[in-house]
Amino acid sequence: MKIFAFIILVFVFLPGNKSQSNINDAIHHAFDVILRDLMRNGNPETGFPVLAPTIIPTLDVSWSIGHLVDLDGQLRNFRIDGLDGFRINDVRLSLLTMRFVFDFIWPNVRFTGWYNLNGRFGGLVPIFGQGNFVLEPRNFRASGFAQIRFLGSNNNLNVTDMDVRLNLPSLQMNVQGILGGGDLGAVINKVAQDLVPSLIRTFENELSDLMSNLLIPRINPFLNNLTLDDIINRAP
Repeated sequence: MKIFAFIILVFVFLPGNKSQSNINDAIHHAFDVILRDLMRNGNPETGFPVLAPTIIPTLDVSWSIGHLVDLDGQLRNFRIDGLDGFRINDVRLSLLTMRFVFDFIWPNVRFTGWYNLNGRFGGLVPIFGQGNFVLEPRNFRASGFAQIRFLGSNNNLNVTDMDVRLNLPSLQMNVQGILGGGDLGAVINKVAQDLVPSLIRTFENELSDLMSNLLIPRINPFLNNLTLDDIINRAP
């Protein structure tokens, strides 16, 4: 969640002429070079963790995605590779509307680990199993906007609205032990590979609302220390 605050800081403390083109060039550079390096190396001074790869020894899971999926359990030796391999289609901040627009593609991301999960799909179909897993989404895309406003007597920066659109053209997966494994598990893996991209398209609006409700409360605490005066005082 610190990524969005990081971009606002780039805007506030950009030296020199803050023209629209300079702002957007700085934002593009911040993602393409600075953020990519942070993901690979982290920054202990700011607490920014290494994300490429992301390694989490143990992760307790309690997920509820609308009325679509409910899952509880645990992941172990959870690892994500390829987050730093994103391509930038679009990143820009309009100074007139204070709307931040983004469009990214991750060509190759790989999730691996061990799971022990129980839950339901669609509120009816049971989901259970444990074992090793490999998930490989291909050309995963996240695009949308974040609307930034000045709120309160001190004109603190806040994200007041966000729209996130997700698209997944294809998914390769091998989840061992799902529904007991064996032939049934193989069928579930094959069906899920085709079903998940379709579900993301079908529930596009619900997923957007979910992402907005998840991200906004986590972004704003990082922005609340920035005000309109910060920006004005830094202007040339």
